Amino acid sequence: MRTSIAFIGRMGQSYNTILSLIPAQSNLETGLRYSVYVPRLAEYLGLGEGEVVSLLPEAAEVHRSSSTPGLYWNLGFFRKAEDAHRFLAKLQEVRKGSKTSSTAEGGK
Repeated sequence: MRTSIAFIGRMGQSYNTILSLIPAQSNLETGLRYSVYVPRLAEYLGLGEGEVVSLLPEAAEVHRSSSTPGLYWNLGFFRKAEDAHRFLAKLQEVRKGSKTSSTAEGGK
């Protein structure tokens, strides 16, 4: 079994983990464990950190990096498939909106 699956995004000159799914810490009772680097996902999507947190299921644990100031991540569970689908639908909505605005700006 894989311990985690990382989703990585290019940020400036480097590639960083933005979101991880953690099957090794998941089960039918608690759901699918996730870890989201909130500041990174916010930057990647062009959103505020509060907006990113609002996309996630409730009851996430917040962890702060001791080595990187300002970096923190939320650990939580997608308890039902609907939780994950809702999160993905919101991400798609945001991505479509940013593509539309960059296309519109490019046409100026």
